[in-house]
Amino acid sequence: MRFAGRVAVVTGAGGGMGEATARTLAAEGARVLAVDLAAKAPTAALPSGLRFIAADLRQPDAIKAVAAEARTAFGGIDILVNNAGVVGHEAVDGFGTEETWQQVMTVNVDAVWRLSREVVEDLKRAGRGRIINIGSVNSEFPSPVAPAYTTSKHAVYGLTKSLAMALGQFGITVNAVLPGATDTPMSRAFPDFEAWAAVGRSHSPLNRLATPQDIANAVAFLASDEAAFITGHGLYVDGGLHLSV
Repeated sequence: MRFAGRVAVVTGAGGGMGEATARTLAAEGARVLAVDLAAKAPTAALPSGLRFIAADLRQPDAIKAVAAEARTAFGGIDILVNNAGVVGHEAVDGFGTEETWQQVMTVNVDAVWRLSREVVEDLKRAGRGRIINIGSVNSEFPSPVAPAYTTSKHAVYGLTKSLAMALGQFGITVNAVLPGATDTPMSRAFPDFEAWAAVGRSHSPLNRLATPQDIANAVAFLASDEAAFITGHGLYVDGGLHLSV
């Protein structure tokens, strides 16, 4: 039980990578606060140690409420997984719309910064705090059809490195997981999912998409004591897709 006695907050945990991560951490002994929009609240009973809170992370007050709920329910916070995100595909014009830009930046960047700042004192008290941010292969490689998304994931990776430098003195590690093409409910909602998936498989030496569990396993490793001397790192979990970009 790698996470016995530890408390984790996982955002975007109503499905896909976030749900797999929350369940994996809980199965290994953590008490987990799973965070997502009310529309993604679980309909079935959750396993012991896993608790759901509905929150719109675009709202600063909601972020404060998430941190307060973790403290009230579990007594503190040891691990933060910033997984919540949106894509915002656009036409190939290099810019996209103002609306998409604001939506993507608010969820993918602002919420990561705000929630990390909100729980940092908890992580300091933990003595071995962990922040794991979910980036993307697009954290280093561009996409012409998702300029806001690509920019946001570059920003998340930059924030990861900056926080790693600032918080290491407190025993806090900050890392990013950089998934490639992953089979999630969000990706299956793409109008061109089958074509997108075919490209993802063809560019991976392993010839498949990632599963949510693949990502959850990487997050669990970075949250564990086995990764205690890893910080400021972006871990590709993409089946080698980055090798052909």
